[in-house]
Amino acid sequence: MDEKNNKAKRVECPHNCFECELVRCTNFYRKGEADLEGGEIYVLQKSIEKKIFPRNVGDVIYTICQLWSSLDNTFPSSEIFYQCIRDLRASAYLLVSGHYRSSIQLLRPIVENVVTGIYWDSKYLLANYEERELVKQEFLTYRNDDKFEVQKDEWKDVFPKRAESEQKRKLGYDFCLSWLERQKGTMINGEAKNEISVTISELNKYLHSSGLKYMEIGKKGSPSCACFVGYQESEFKNCMRLYQDVAALMLEVLYKYVQAFFPEKTKSSVELIQRMIGNIETIELVENEMSAKLVFSQQLRVFLSKNEFSVTP
Repeated sequence: MDEKNNKAKRVECPHNCFECELVRCTNFYRKGEADLEGGEIYVLQKSIEKKIFPRNVGDVIYTICQLWSSLDNTFPSSEIFYQCIRDLRASAYLLVSGHYRSSIQLLRPIVENVVTGIYWDSKYLLANYEERELVKQEFLTYRNDDKFEVQKDEWKDVFPKRAESEQKRKLGYDFCLSWLERQKGTMINGEAKNEISVTISELNKYLHSSGLKYMEIGKKGSPSCACFVGYQESEFKNCMRLYQDVAALMLEVLYKYVQAFFPEKTKSSVELIQRMIGNIETIELVENEMSAKLVFSQQLRVFLSKNEFSVTP
C-alpha cells in the first residue's frame, strides 16, 4: 500500500481522550473533591498557580546540562551521565505532578549510575596510556553484556574477606565506592563514600518494601482515589529535599570534573561557570523575595556556599 492510501486509511480521533469522563482513570484533567487533588495535569497546573515554583527543579537540571556539555564526551561515563540527566528530569516531572513516591524511586538508580560513571572514568584516567585501551574494551563489555562481572583480582582486592561463592561479582555501588575510596586521585574519600551510602540507604526505603510510612496511600491528606494525585505539602518537601540532594551530588561531580580534568576550561571560562551555578544561587535570593522556601536540601546549600561560585556582591 502506498503512502497516499496509507494516509486515506488514517482516522483522526475527534475526542480528547485524556479528558474522557467514561474512562476516568486516565482523565488527567479531572478535578477531585479536595483542593489540589485530581488528574496529573490538573494538579500540575493548579499547584504551579498556588504552591510550586518550577525553579526548584528546573534550575538544577539546566546547570547540570551546561556543566555536562562543557566536558569532553570521550569519557566512558558520557552516556551514563546523559541518562542520569534524563532520569532526573523524569523525576522532576513526577515530583511537580504529585507522584512523590515514584519520583523518589527514580533517584536511587541515578545515584548508582553517577557512582558507576565515576568508577569507569577514574579507572580510565588512572591507567597508563597502554592500559586505557583495555579499560575502554572492558567498558564496552559492561555496556553490552547483562552478565558482566568485575574481574576476580579486582574484586578480591576490594573485598578480600568475601567468599568467592557468596555472590556474583556485580558492579554495584558498594563495589564502586569501595574501589574509589582505595585509589589515590579519585574524588571519593571516606566522607564522600559515607554521604552517598547514607543517601542510597534512605532512597532504598521507597524502592523496597519498608512499611506503609514510605507509601502515599492511607496518609492524612492523601488522594481519595488511587488514580488521583494531590499536592501534599509534607510529601512535597521531603521529595524535593531528596531530589535536590541527588542534583547536588551531580553538580559536585561534574564541577570537580571540570576542575580536575579541564583546568584550562576552568581558567578560561570562570565567568561562564559562575553564571551557570550562580543561576541556582539566585534561588536563595528568590526565597527571601517571595518569603517561600525553595532550597530544601542542606547538601545543595553547602554546594552553593562555595565562594568560587558566588556571583552576588
